[in-house]
Amino acid sequence: MQHPSAGGREVMIVFMGPTGTGKSMFINLLTKDDNIRVGHDLESQTIDVSTSLWHDDTSGLSVTLVDTPGFDDSRSDITDTDILQKIANFLQGNGGRSINGIIYLHRISDPRVGGAAKKNLRLFRELCGDEMLSNVRLVTTNWNNVSEKEGSARQAELANRVFKPLIDAGAQMYRHDKGLASAHSIMSTLIDQTPKTMKIQLELYAGSALGNTSAGAVIIEEMTALQRKHGEEMEDLMKEMQEAAFTNDEDLRAELVKDRQRLEQLMANAEEDKRKLAKPRAPQGSPPMLPPRKSPNELQKPLPKIPQGEHVQTWHSDHALASHAGPGTIYSQEEMDPDKVYAQRIADKVYETKDKIVNAYKFYMHGSYHTS
Repeated sequence: MQHPSAGGREVMIVFMGPTGTGKSMFINLLTKDDNIRVGHDLESQTIDVSTSLWHDDTSGLSVTLVDTPGFDDSRSDITDTDILQKIANFLQGNGGRSINGIIYLHRISDPRVGGAAKKNLRLFRELCGDEMLSNVRLVTTNWNNVSEKEGSARQAELANRVFKPLIDAGAQMYRHDKGLASAHSIMSTLIDQTPKTMKIQLELYAGSALGNTSAGAVIIEEMTALQRKHGEEMEDLMKEMQEAAFTNDEDLRAELVKDRQRLEQLMANAEEDKRKLAKPRAPQGSPPMLPPRKSPNELQKPLPKIPQGEHVQTWHSDHALASHAGPGTIYSQEEMDPDKVYAQRIADKVYETKDKIVNAYKFYMHGSYHTS
């Protein structure tokens, strides 16, 4: 029996997570596509965002499955900046894409959540935004490499600590045992979800450079710390080279020259990544889908405070958008009707709010779009 909403409906599921967690393997299990390269170690086989089509016999739906490289990618010729660019380009492509669900995979066999996994998870949340998390499934893999007792204990710890903020915001946690029935069960929880827009899409449509998005800010923070470390290593290296020159140790000096060249290349790569992140990106396609309108009860919650000195834009009672250098004006609940409160919340949600996000709001409310 065909699903009542199968006719012509597009469904898209995105797979994300660190390298080696089984993203490509999950997709290959569903599609049986031999062209999908599946890695069997921690070296990534996925260097680009790629799509596969899966036909779900139960619902009658054709589902686009999107494979993405991990941000801790093991390849030396691709950086976190490159990966963020690839994901952003895909999401902005085709006039802007709406996502029904995201499957974030994590190895239950890892004894602890290391630095790379934490960075991946942090970037993932900044990419998605809280509005998207109800369409997220946190899926643990590699259960065949742990005992049931050990795996269950780790899963409980993940749910109560690392994944807790995401679960509290609406994400759901599942285990995948590499079986087809397990994959189908997880997919069945997502294909009927209402499609949504990721946070980074709203930020980019507002005119932000990639480095000014929430996810880009995380990469810049990591990059700055790495540059500081490289600078300290370079200082130590120059001291060693001076000592080697003083003692006429040519073998050591030659080895240190290679190390210096390696560090110089890493530092140059970091500067190039910063230039890429700072480059303005033109908005593409139609205004992205906005989050569902809030209920009257939710609108009674206090409005967020705007930090001093931040350049903000505030929706006034006369529906005009004004820019303020300094703190924005927040109106009381009595001075603003629900539609205006909602517009303010949408504006505050974007990292650098600009005129285009307000135009997107007008499009959402009135069905018309005007460029400034």
